[in-house]
Amino acid sequence: MLSENSFWKVNYLRKNQTDIERRVNEMVRIPQVADWFMPDNKVLREAGILLPSVVTRRPDRVIFKMGKTTIIDFKFGEENLIIPNRLSVSQSSFRYGI
Repeated sequence: MLSENSFWKVNYLRKNQTDIERRVNEMVRIPQVADWFMPDNKVLREAGILLPSVVTRRPDRVIFKMGKTTIIDFKFGEENLIIPNRLSVSQSSFRYGI
């Protein structure tokens, strides 16, 4: 049985499916975003990244392509100012091979 919150989310998705699909398709046409989904990428999903402080982070995708590493952490909803710093730390961890 769905919780009340889940019920509203499902109804929202059903009512707005066409608009959501249109917006997602627009986003994945952006060249930088489209590159995240290329078939030749090596992708780790929800992979743990151990930071020097012994804290583990789990970004949504870590993408390896031609010697370059891209870390993607999808966030939805209100802006959270902690996220850019979190990704910065994750990126520097990869830079130093941690």
